[in-house]
Amino acid sequence: MEIAREQLIRRVAEEANYWQKDVRNVFNALEKVVLECFGEVSDDEPISIRILQGLALHGYVVPERERVNPQDQSPIICPPTVKVSAKYSDLFKKKIQEQYDEKAK
Repeated sequence: MEIAREQLIRRVAEEANYWQKDVRNVFNALEKVVLECFGEVSDDEPISIRILQGLALHGYVVPERERVNPQDQSPIICPPTVKVSAKYSDLFKKKIQEQYDEKAK
């Protein structure tokens, strides 16, 4: 199952008793701020952004490095890249499991 962004906006608006356009504005602003924060990540300092209680996005820079081209074994330089991952707390995972268990009853 995939929940599209608009479906999520609709559900959050219903849960919070807000207009969908207001929730959409918040989602747009959140996306912009998160992207700006990841744009500020530096080579020597990783970033961690707590999106929800129990859910965080992490990012770090992999520095420029030399690799070998598998086609001809010539050296190539890989530019610096930002790697992003998500981490979930054990409590968050437990709450998800509890939601599932309640539905299964």
